[in-house]
Amino acid sequence: MSQTLSDHDIISRLPRSPEKRSVQELLARLNSAGREITARSLQRRLFSLMASHPIDCDARSKPYGWSISADVKFALGELSMQEAVALKLSKGYLEEAMPADLLDDLKGHFSHADSQLKHESLYRAWLDKIRVLPASQPLQKPVVARNIHANAYEGVLRGLMLNVTYRRRNAEILKNYDIQPLAIVVRGSVTYLIAQFPWDEEVSLMALHRFSSIRMTANKAPPSDFDLD
Repeated sequence: MSQTLSDHDIISRLPRSPEKRSVQELLARLNSAGREITARSLQRRLFSLMASHPIDCDARSKPYGWSISADVKFALGELSMQEAVALKLSKGYLEEAMPADLLDDLKGHFSHADSQLKHESLYRAWLDKIRVLPASQPLQKPVVARNIHANAYEGVLRGLMLNVTYRRRNAEILKNYDIQPLAIVVRGSVTYLIAQFPWDEEVSLMALHRFSSIRMTANKAPPSDFDLD
């Protein structure tokens, strides 16, 4: 069901300059969040918002790139030093716990935290004096392609069936499946997609680094009484 599109919906999805986002890129993010608007209407809204908000339009080439001005203060007010440190410390954990689109929208917040700490030697130094390590010997993190990571998380978020190519542990052959994604679990250095095969009542833990492809389908996953805990 579509929802009313507010100014905040648009502004909150703009990156901070020098990064920029085209109308089509903004449109995809708005539509995925249930906000419906045409590309032409969105462009008119952006030009209108420029009159009252610190929004930049890079019109040097097409498609135009839109962003929040680099010198604007933090969207929720000026960051305190404690908030800036908290953001910096949390970034490493958020990278494994959030879908790619949501994490991309936080880049401006992380950049602002960097700028706040740039001239604050006391708190900035703390970041080089603290490490949180697992109790056991950490294993080398497997390499997972960005599109596989993004599509797995997006499938769980949207509740869409996934078409995947996967190699089971100790198997030599890749196989193609349609699966129902249920949840994400990060255990040490390995990230797992918890999923269910249409023909099986049991759930499977599928390591992300064993996927060679993950493609979202347009099919909604059926209701499930799965309990992650």
